[in-house]
Amino acid sequence: MFFSSKDSIKTHPISFNMTKPIVTMKSYPVIALLLLFAACSSHKLHKRSVVEMDLVIDTAQAIQQNGVLATGINVRLHNGKQKSTIGLAKGGWDWWRFNVQAVNSAFSYGRLTYNPREVLTENKPIQLIVKPKNNANYVDTFTIDIPRPQKVTVFFEMPAVISPGIPLKLTLHSRFSNGTEVSTTSFNGSFLWNLFDVEYNGKMIKNGILIPDSKYPFSVDFIEVKVSYKYNPDVKTEIQIPLLYNGAYHLNFDGYGGQQGRDGNDAYGQNGRDGRGGQNGGSGGSGQNGKNVTVYLKSLVSNSSTLLLVRAESLGQVETACINVKG
Repeated sequence: MFFSSKDSIKTHPISFNMTKPIVTMKSYPVIALLLLFAACSSHKLHKRSVVEMDLVIDTAQAIQQNGVLATGINVRLHNGKQKSTIGLAKGGWDWWRFNVQAVNSAFSYGRLTYNPREVLTENKPIQLIVKPKNNANYVDTFTIDIPRPQKVTVFFEMPAVISPGIPLKLTLHSRFSNGTEVSTTSFNGSFLWNLFDVEYNGKMIKNGILIPDSKYPFSVDFIEVKVSYKYNPDVKTEIQIPLLYNGAYHLNFDGYGGQQGRDGNDAYGQNGRDGRGGQNGGSGGSGQNGKNVTVYLKSLVSNSSTLLLVRAESLGQVETACINVKG
């Protein structure tokens, strides 16, 4: 309202009795209601306020136990609509809409990282405490259980030849705590080989590639393979593979070196003229026969089969083989 010079404003003096309090006991209920209204107004739910959340994890990635896990959240809004974070099917909500606290892990924009040895060996639980920014009264805590192998088996297809130096193809099968079952064979680089220690004769082998030792002395009767889960040695198995020694063996020895070739002729020329090219050197002489190969034979018995242990030496080179006489 605006006033002109012609207008007059009547004022009325107001006096206070300072001996009495301005707020009387009768006014307390009114003040309490006002404070309650203000508190409720600050936490009032809007149509797009988050009222429910579900955590989604990549279970196929979880069983790999490589320390990285993709996550997402499905939410229900106060108006009944459904939304999802970026990365999920039809996901459009960004992670800035949430405050996320990670326990025994680290979290950034849907990517969770953790230390597999701490979580799986020391049984430290992974938790995400999620609070939507548009609903201060709502917070949810999600515990993430990384699936662990409960049982493991190892087996192989009986090949036609089982002999030292010839690779064997193993198959590893494991059942996880979430019901997932995974099988893998040698040479394919599957993550399953990274979760288990595969031991043969005290040596660790990688990717299930088992090559029976071709050096003397041999494991005459069988190969023993032991498999155990890296983060829980109680999850284990073992298998014995009989050696048949029925492979074909080729023992190669070097002879003496040949003679060096003759040097070529030097180039020559005259003053003021181009010189002529030299001639090629002559061929070297043929090498000599190698020293005679000394062969030692020993008869062995394995799995009711007659084996012949062969040890050959020449010029400091040693080759060994064990042969199944019946082939």
